[in-house]
Amino acid sequence: MKKILVIIIGFVITLSVLSCKGPQGHIGPSGAPGSTGTPGLNFGDIPANATILMNENFESYAVGVTPTNSAGTWQRCISCMATAPNSVYNVVTNTAFVSYQKSLMIEGITIDAAREILKGPFVDAIPNTLSGIIYASFYVQKDGTGTKGFTLYINQLEKARIDLNTTGAINVYTSKSNYYTAGQYNFNIFNKYSLVINLSTNTYDVYFNDLMIAQNIICYNSVECTLTGTVIYANDTVYPTFFGIFTNINSEYTFGTVYLDNILIYYVPGV
Repeated sequence: MKKILVIIIGFVITLSVLSCKGPQGHIGPSGAPGSTGTPGLNFGDIPANATILMNENFESYAVGVTPTNSAGTWQRCISCMATAPNSVYNVVTNTAFVSYQKSLMIEGITIDAAREILKGPFVDAIPNTLSGIIYASFYVQKDGTGTKGFTLYINQLEKARIDLNTTGAINVYTSKSNYYTAGQYNFNIFNKYSLVINLSTNTYDVYFNDLMIAQNIICYNSVECTLTGTVIYANDTVYPTFFGIFTNINSEYTFGTVYLDNILIYYVPGV
């Protein structure tokens, strides 16, 4: 009997508590907004005071054409080649591309002992080579064979360079022949690579898909050379200032296919 009485009392207390619950109040005002994160670096946002040095998507070339025949456009450095200058060829293709319908295909056929493959020129003169910043971005699709390097030359001096090797490593150069691995790229898809050269501090940063992977690397200012280390003098070089696609870590051409597309390089004064 006592047990039943306890149950009844408990039930009555519960009902009284529920009946005392009033209507839900209004939601309070929202709190202050949180802090804004650091914005990323978008290389496509070109400032109004920028000078375009290169803007190339290869759409002006016909498919199957090697864009290396006319002055002022892409050239192969014949004086840099060794015994088999046709071991690597480059043609415009619509096989793979980032936007629009074309890209430049660079394909190795046989082993060769030359150094450079291809150069694309900047404008005739950079507004200032002692101050300001050069922004460069480009897209590469590469398989797992061979190593290819990409570099910027200013006044015949190598300023910044990365290599994409056979293991998927992105190697950042600190001198003509020294480098370290700063990241990993993905085979057989287009990845975006960016170089930011601060001409005032003589340093450069490297971005992979818009994320920084290397910062404040000293521009080592090495003169343009053949594979054997012979200097390519100004009278013999194709262009004194250019964007270049290199061979396998200063040693040899290798098999493999690389697609290059959407190159954007511009100069911004100041700093």
